[in-house]
Amino acid sequence: MRHLPIILIVILLTGCAGIQKWDKKDQILFGTFAGIHTVDIFQTREIMIDNNGYKELNPILDGLSRDQATAAMIGGYALVYFAAEYIPRWRTEILIGFTALSGVCVINNFNNGFGLKFNF
Repeated sequence: MRHLPIILIVILLTGCAGIQKWDKKDQILFGTFAGIHTVDIFQTREIMIDNNGYKELNPILDGLSRDQATAAMIGGYALVYFAAEYIPRWRTEILIGFTALSGVCVINNFNNGFGLKFNF
């Protein structure tokens, strides 16, 4: 899917454009989440190409193609953004929770030998 990088960038920029009214702490948390989640997306794509015996542990993504899994993860990104946008009293907790979840996934992938490759 050759348009995937463009779609990913547009979605990330769309989310960033909507956070102008958030306080600085939440803007930084969202930027951190967006960056870590993007790394997780690329690592998931790498696992699906060259897995060296490893498999995707997320049961939602298990059995999907690379592009389907990528679309699902971008959808997850959008859900986190909308939850943070429309539930402002829980915004900080939502962002901390999902940033930590994506961070744990990225660290686990790095520990299993999956770095950051841009495989399309």
